[in-house]
Amino acid sequence: MLKYLFSCLLLALTINVTGQEQTPDSLHRFSPTGIRFGLDLIPPIKTMTDDSFAGYEFVADVDFYRYFLVVEYGGWSRNEDALNGVYQNDGTYFRAGIDVNFIKDDPDQNVFFSGYSIRHIPV
Repeated sequence: MLKYLFSCLLLALTINVTGQEQTPDSLHRFSPTGIRFGLDLIPPIKTMTDDSFAGYEFVADVDFYRYFLVVEYGGWSRNEDALNGVYQNDGTYFRAGIDVNFIKDDPDQNVFFSGYSIRHIPV
């Protein structure tokens, strides 16, 4: 019985959300408004201070109003001496995905986002 009640409640919330009208102003905001390029600073700093670690990461994203098309590329390498041998790993990765900003119309351009990405790690 609880399962059916939850399903009906979920259906009612979905119908309410899809019944909202889009204003013409929001339709024009879906053009790209910015491009950002970035670098994660922690891996290069850790590479300089820790001899057993090496890493880098580059990030680029395009801003489409509340949606961000994100691409990341990076690499990590770690060599650790353990009691029973040596642990080594080395590899690169590539991520592409979409992030959604949950803050609407913020003049300070703050971002609170969640996203989905597809990752590829070559073997």
